[in-house]
Amino acid sequence: MIFKDMSITPVQLKKIRVTLKLNPQKWKEANYGPYYKTLLLFITNHCNLRCESCFNKNNVGNSKEMSFEYVKTIVDSNPQVTKYDIMGGEPMLHTELDKILTYLDEQGKKIGLYTNGMLLSRLKTTYKNLKLNLGCHSIISNNTSLKPVKLVTEQIKKFESIYPIKLCYLISKNNVSDLLPFSKYVEDNFNNIKKLTIGALRDESDYWNNDCKNILPLEKYPLLIQNFLDAYDGKLNVDIFTEGVVFTPRLPQSQPNQLNRFKCIFVDNKYTECLYDVGVDKKLDFNPKSPIKFCNYKRCPRYGRSNCLTDKIKLIKI
Repeated sequence: MIFKDMSITPVQLKKIRVTLKLNPQKWKEANYGPYYKTLLLFITNHCNLRCESCFNKNNVGNSKEMSFEYVKTIVDSNPQVTKYDIMGGEPMLHTELDKILTYLDEQGKKIGLYTNGMLLSRLKTTYKNLKLNLGCHSIISNNTSLKPVKLVTEQIKKFESIYPIKLCYLISKNNVSDLLPFSKYVEDNFNNIKKLTIGALRDESDYWNNDCKNILPLEKYPLLIQNFLDAYDGKLNVDIFTEGVVFTPRLPQSQPNQLNRFKCIFVDNKYTECLYDVGVDKKLDFNPKSPIKFCNYKRCPRYGRSNCLTDKIKLIKI
């Protein structure tokens, strides 16, 4: 079955939507608290890896970056925003990254820094509100675009006692068999990382299209997750996210809070209403001096449905 972007129907979605069966001896679902209004700042288009599977690949490829003053204007114009996710490209390549992080810190904002980890040695250790987010697609590989965790293990060890670190394993056709070994590697090598985040590698500019290189068909993903939860005997907690296809009994209680909480801002004064609308054809013109509206939509602004397809699931290992 191949879905093509916005043409997916409720009937098609229902065919792949699966509610996970959680073994109460192994897992419990976490309490879902409030979610933060979050701006994703894609502060640079430059990257040191240029991964073929990058969700933002259509915007990466040159050295354009937001200036510190531009970021400051956005922050000052949006006091209602609690959290900023710093994205790229590779944020560690930004020439004013320290100024940006320091200013966000001074304003008391929560900061998520999304990095491939290869340049972590450049990061200072003085920020108070920073969380590191690293995506890894393999344990070991000669292909750095697969972001092998072994290549950045020593850097992670350096920072795991300083900043909270989220490791995200993105499932593709090529690494489906490595999820259990990857989780064991995390347990064995990092003392302060207590959670693994699992997602599906997708083309975010054409999310529902299965006919993309190296992408696992979306309908196969729920079974893969179910099998992992049944087989995993380690101690890590697990976060799961795949838009609209994996559910748990308590997730519907959380979805209204997840609706419309992400906005994306790019270089060249561009903006999108949703985390998943990163395609170049989805961008709107943006004025950094204008406050961003976080409307309390009763329906998803993209699909018109009564509930958001965002499905961040939080599971605690018993």
